[in-house]
Order: sequence, then structure tokens, then C-alpha cells
Amino acid sequence: MLLKKVETKPQTLSEYTLFVFSHLTVVPDYLISEISQQKAKDLCNDIDIKDSVYVALTIQLEATLLTRDKVLFDGLQSKGFSNIVIFDDFVRKLYD
Repeated sequence: MLLKKVETKPQTLSEYTLFVFSHLTVVPDYLISEISQQKAKDLCNDIDIKDSVYVALTIQLEATLLTRDKVLFDGLQSKGFSNIVIFDDFVRKLYD
């Protein structure tokens, strides 16, 4: 299914997926500060509150959120949150 949505070769996507998963770290939510959680809730409240945990972690780590959720992307961007990238754009830049 993902291969149909991302314009790349199966082998390239496979290599990229293995690379990404080899660099993943699981972070328990109790390590995210209440300040980061509240900022994220405020940002996501009228977009999709279920996404606030991902946004909170992004804020906490001063990282970039990689997403396929265009509604989340547009909503956060409109509120000045710029640490977010659409997954397809990210992949295209890797292989351009």
C-alpha cells in the first residue's frame, strides 16, 4: 500500500524502511514534560487531539515531526509550528 503512494522503487523503499527502523527509539510518555504536553494540546486542540502526544515529543526533543497527515501539517503550520514535514516530501528529497 505504501509503495503505491510513494513514487520509488520497491528496493529503495525497503532499504529506507530498514534504515529508519534501525534508528527508532521508543520514549515513554512520562518522560515528556507537562509544559511540552500542554503546548502540544493547545496546538492540536482544534486539529486532532490524538496527535498531541507526537507533537509533545517533537517539542520536548526539539525535533522534526514526520507525518502523512496533511490536516495536521496544515493546521500546525498555520499556527506557526514549523518542525513538521510531510513524509512524501521527505522521501522525495532523499532521492532527488
